[in-house]
Amino acid sequence: MTEQHARAKAAFERALLRWRLLPVMNQGRMFPLDPVQAAEVLDQAHATAVEVLLWARAFDDAARGSDGIPPIPGYPDRGQLPVGIKAARWAANKGLHLLIELAQVDHVGTIGARGMVPLGGSLVAPILRWISDESRLPEVKKSPKGKVDESDRDIRDAFVAHWRGQPVAIGLTEVEAWLARWTP
Repeated sequence: MTEQHARAKAAFERALLRWRLLPVMNQGRMFPLDPVQAAEVLDQAHATAVEVLLWARAFDDAARGSDGIPPIPGYPDRGQLPVGIKAARWAANKGLHLLIELAQVDHVGTIGARGMVPLGGSLVAPILRWISDESRLPEVKKSPKGKVDESDRDIRDAFVAHWRGQPVAIGLTEVEAWLARWTP
């Protein structure tokens, strides 16, 4: 692994740590918040999740030998990447432009004090998820002449098949495991 690979991996790990340490966040699940607090935390979570994905994409590019960086021996080309990494690339590519549109908050029941479910089940904590409505996702890129970008279609399809509607934290954990596989 070269210095460039190590730097991208270290930056990814620091961004992932920031994601995990966001105030009131715990692996994508937020403690009960009022609407103003929830909006602030959601904005922070969006930005941090996209930062994690951008560094993962930078590592992936470096591992394949972009910009004159020596490739990691045996690292797969884009067509051979696992679906989770393709989904991560697409989310990183689109997250910069449509950050708010890539995630939504759902409410799920939580465990209260002493591990008990609160009476009446009124305590809920939002969980950050990738949007589930495929019609809200950006379209596949096309050339000025209308030709579909097959590479973009491939990674968008991976996102739809693998991450659409899933918790953001699960996807980031998948990306973490992939990078760990290729680095000491």
